[in-house]
Amino acid sequence: MIKFLIFNIKKKWRRIPLLILLAVLMVFIFTQIGEIFHYPVNSDVDLHKLEGYGENSYLYKKKTDSEIKKELKNNIEKTISDNTNDADTLSRLKELLEDIDNYDLDELIEKSKRDNVAYTYLINNIQEIKMEYQSYNAINKELLSNTKNKGYQVEFQKNYITYIQAIIAFLLIVFIIIIFEEDDRYNIRESMKITSNNYLKFFITELCTVLVPIIIFTYTLGVCLNVYSYFKFYVADYDIEYLPMTTKYCLYFIPSLICFTSVLILIISRTKNYMSIMPLYLVWIIFNITPRATKLPMIFESLIVLRRLDTNILNEDNIIIRQVFIVVISIIILILSYNERKEKVL
Repeated sequence: MIKFLIFNIKKKWRRIPLLILLAVLMVFIFTQIGEIFHYPVNSDVDLHKLEGYGENSYLYKKKTDSEIKKELKNNIEKTISDNTNDADTLSRLKELLEDIDNYDLDELIEKSKRDNVAYTYLINNIQEIKMEYQSYNAINKELLSNTKNKGYQVEFQKNYITYIQAIIAFLLIVFIIIIFEEDDRYNIRESMKITSNNYLKFFITELCTVLVPIIIFTYTLGVCLNVYSYFKFYVADYDIEYLPMTTKYCLYFIPSLICFTSVLILIISRTKNYMSIMPLYLVWIIFNITPRATKLPMIFESLIVLRRLDTNILNEDNIIIRQVFIVVISIIILILSYNERKEKVL
């Protein structure tokens, strides 16, 4: 069986469409985890790239309202002393300067809404004050402090496992169709009938032909990127600890992969015109990726098998029990698929 599995994988995964899809998967992942190439921060390029990715958690100095008000007061005084504005604008800025000592920051913003000039000036200045960059070293040390010396590995693993779940859910459509529906090209079914009457082995081989290469590819890529992130901090002489990703990968990615695979196999096994059913599968995937956007009742949360680690939009209580339940349901679906396919093939 192992030899046949290796033969099957070699034959199927050398096909151009599958290789192209693996390349698409890799490109997608690299476009989604670009932050990994800019931590630790060593230059202004890193700062601006992270800012462009929306990764602002550690870039800016944390300032209290009193510190913001102090800087704001200095800026207004400087603007007034420059005397480059018209008399009306200067009058409004002087009034704003007086209000700074009498109101807290939120009250000051609310009061200034009555005057477009003062409000615009106030908002722009506050934004500039809040967006003052920390030093490179301060950014990196704050990241390490908040992750217990794990660096960017924590955020990377959350993003990576979330994104591979999402993209694989779509790519599986092509993987399943090619591997389960195009065996005749290599006469694999016929050779199985000749060598064995046990269709169960053949079914498991087909299933593993889908799952094994995907697991090897995504796990290896994830580990390599995780090690890369670790060594970037290590080489930069920061106190960094390695964070293995195997537990998260097995807990979150494997159950969703098995579930999506089992559902697709059932679809193509029970329905001749299975492409007409695929839109329903795609709707289900989209619902898994953006459950809150669909605004469906919380009862539909039971349909979600893709666990988003980049956001905490789902209740993570009893996650192990839930993931095991997903695997059990997937096995039941696979048994149904096996029975359907056995009747058709043998």
